[in-house]
Amino acid sequence: MSERSERAVELFKDGFNCSQAVVGAFAKDIGLDEKTAMKISAGFGGGVGRTGEICGALSGVSIVAGMLYGAVDGRDAESKAHTYEEIQRVLKAFKEKYVFVTCRELKNPPKNDENGISYKRRPCINIVEDAVLLAEKVMFEKEGKTYGED
Repeated sequence: MSERSERAVELFKDGFNCSQAVVGAFAKDIGLDEKTAMKISAGFGGGVGRTGEICGALSGVSIVAGMLYGAVDGRDAESKAHTYEEIQRVLKAFKEKYVFVTCRELKNPPKNDENGISYKRRPCINIVEDAVLLAEKVMFEKEGKTYGED
């Protein structure tokens, strides 16, 4: 665990959704106070508004990437591309571990995939922790920062 992943787990245990837990854990890194971070990410829990779509923890990572790298000029193609690349790198690492990216599949995966591999129920608290650790590894290690470093 890292400082950020511990904070994300704590936020999740305090009743915040997966997206809020992830964004809240990175709040000071992305220039937000925790209250603003919680409000920005509030609608992404339960797979975006509790629809079971894209995992809230991954939505949170996307918010973090946008705050770190996002374009502030609509013509800034380089920042747009960089933001998308960072999100795709985290998504790839997440898929390597969890296979699925939707909330409904992560919480209730099919009994077997096409290779006959049985998947166990994956609790959200572990997914939140892993999403933070993956984001740290992908978005912060290359900048010379280590896990949990501010």
